[in-house]
Amino acid sequence: MLELRDVTLRWGPAAASAAATLALDEALQPMGAGTVRLVGAQEALSMLGAGGVIDARTAETASRMAALLARPGGEGEPPQIELPLTLQDRRLSLARLPVLRLPELVWPVPPGRRDSEE
Repeated sequence: MLELRDVTLRWGPAAASAAATLALDEALQPMGAGTVRLVGAQEALSMLGAGGVIDARTAETASRMAALLARPGGEGEPPQIELPLTLQDRRLSLARLPVLRLPELVWPVPPGRRDSEE
């Protein structure tokens, strides 16, 4: 089991921080749950739309949704969005909405062992 207490990513005016607990399932694929906190989501979505990374209309719609989900930050802090994060069956979901399917991890066969051995 791996416990992540504070992982932060920054991109321009946007930042995402997360805390999660991860493990391997029976198929040796990562699984886990946690919370992600987003700051500057509207600005990031606008930049992604303007840069052609995502469709401009999709960016605009998502930006409106982010504005509805945002809660006021602490004193002097920008609004933020806090969402549950899960990883199960190689599917990453935010607030139960699938956002990404991860490729299967293929583990190397230990030396001296054949693929057919268990």
